Amino acid sequence: MNNADIVEQLERMCGKVVSLKNGWSSFVYHHLKFVYIPDPKSDSVRMTIPHLTKIGDYKKEKLARIINETNREVKFIKLMFLNNGSVSMKYDYKIIGGVTAAAIVKHMIETLYMASEYFMFKLQAL
Repeated sequence: MNNADIVEQLERMCGKVVSLKNGWSSFVYHHLKFVYIPDPKSDSVRMTIPHLTKIGDYKKEKLARIINETNREVKFIKLMFLNNGSVSMKYDYKIIGGVTAAAIVKHMIETLYMASEYFMFKLQAL
């Protein structure tokens, strides 16, 4: 499985995929902008939602608590603070034999989307 296989599946599932100058790919699923970051060794896949929310919109201590809770409660994903003042969510998937690009892409996008909705729901409860 190579990066072209992943991009092809992204296009099938999400429509337009924009190639970025750094070799990454940007796409939208529902209302969220995602980024696919190719692995030079092609043994893993990384997708991220780079600017899920702004840190300044919430008290940092409470936001950190919600991030930590979500990281513990939702498998596969990782939320983190970025230096630019936003919160990012990522998913790294280690490719194993017998799994298709279509299955990987579908699983990763749906997991990130569900986790982002869960995280935002928890934030609204603050």
